[in-house]
Amino acid sequence: DKYKPNLIFSTDIYNTHDRELIKEAKKRGIFTIGMVRSWDNVTTKGIMLSIPDKIIVPNKILKDELWEHNKIKGDNVFISGVPHYDSCIEPRKISREQFFRKMKLDSDKKLILFSPAGAMLYKYDGEILKIFQEFKNKNVFSKKVQFLVRFPPSDTINLNDFKTDEDFVFDEPGTNISGVKKESELTKEDAQRLNDSLYYSDIVITLGSTIAIDAAVFNKPSIFIGFDVEPKPYHQGLRRFHDMEYLQEIRKTGGVKLAESLDELVKYANQYLINPRLDEEGRKKILQEY
Repeated sequence: DKYKPNLIFSTDIYNTHDRELIKEAKKRGIFTIGMVRSWDNVTTKGIMLSIPDKIIVPNKILKDELWEHNKIKGDNVFISGVPHYDSCIEPRKISREQFFRKMKLDSDKKLILFSPAGAMLYKYDGEILKIFQEFKNKNVFSKKVQFLVRFPPSDTINLNDFKTDEDFVFDEPGTNISGVKKESELTKEDAQRLNDSLYYSDIVITLGSTIAIDAAVFNKPSIFIGFDVEPKPYHQGLRRFHDMEYLQEIRKTGGVKLAESLDELVKYANQYLINPRLDEEGRKKILQEY
């Protein structure tokens, strides 16, 4: 009533507040444009309850999923690419030595970037860290390694009594703006540090994060962990994530490996430490498709 807008733009069409905004705008005959916020939204958030007039998606995969799951016609969907990857192709502003010094890393060791799931999704990230530490201490890896553990920007992780040492560095990005961790925002410095972390890492290991796509942007080998260190009920464990459609689809590219046991995790990590160009063609496919 006050602003009489000609257009409503939603940055997250599955968000509860955005959904109500789109619904009210359509009642009033106001044109609406909405954006799918993340690569997993169409297959994990259920049926879209408010459909804007036009939708922006980052890639053809999501465009096809909108038709498959919501019967939204392709001529109402615009493929934009992923604008925040523009910063990834800029020359590095900091050298490897400078970055390692800044993050208190050892420049003589290989760097494994680990992206835990976060306490909201998985309560046992610390169990994975303990395994990494045990492997490192027993020299199971083919090279001397250290770990940069990058927390989810909008979550904490459960350490499960993990006792850190000099080969584990924690990075906790995100500026808390409301007192609620879920509502943290990434600063430009946070985003730049992520780019540098990926660029100077040797392997990326995650439980099933978008960071596998980020890794492909920098042509870095990545591994999904698809097993629990200690047996868990299905709804609490990692297997449930890897049964999801969007993670099954990205594995079909051949650009990311799924380790379903401790032995496979060690095998894949050592293969990549010895030959970082392994599965390079699959990572190019991720880059093209996602």
